[in-house]
Amino acid sequence: RGLDGTVLDSLPIGPAEINGKKHFRALLIAAQRPDVNAHLQAVTEAGLQCIGLDAVPCAAARILGRHCNDVVAILELDRESSILYVLAEHNQVFSRTLRWGIDALTNALRSDLGISRQEAAGLLVRHGFAPEEAPPGPSPYDDLLPAGKLCAVVNEICFAGLRQLVTQVERSVRYFVGNNFDYTVQRLM
Repeated sequence: RGLDGTVLDSLPIGPAEINGKKHFRALLIAAQRPDVNAHLQAVTEAGLQCIGLDAVPCAAARILGRHCNDVVAILELDRESSILYVLAEHNQVFSRTLRWGIDALTNALRSDLGISRQEAAGLLVRHGFAPEEAPPGPSPYDDLLPAGKLCAVVNEICFAGLRQLVTQVERSVRYFVGNNFDYTVQRLM
């Protein structure tokens, strides 16, 4: 789409010295204009007046910054990917999109158990791996395996998938700390 269809903004992070030269670090935030317009339209159609739109990590930095002076990593899980944010000194100082989302677990269950996407999503919910409400009625797998065995199989498949996410988070935190000697991540939320 190019920059013509993009809304750009920046947030100052602070001074930095690179190769003996003083620089000022800033976080560049970009959003597609149609997405911004859709949010504005939803707000105005609801009869509300919009005084500002904010990116999730920036809002989280402001909210947590009031109560937390630690360097904190926040992991935002989504269907197709996840985002790791690092907040320090009341600002977001790092973010990285991880190629892992809840769909990784859904797809692993589908593949390993030979079930549909909807059935796999239902198993994720029933076994506490997804936050949505469980679909009504019994699962088609309630009678296929004893409850304890099904639970063990689902857990084994999901924990294998979660290990992939943990590996990506660990690598990203190591990268951040390795390039930002002033920070040590104290908590992951």
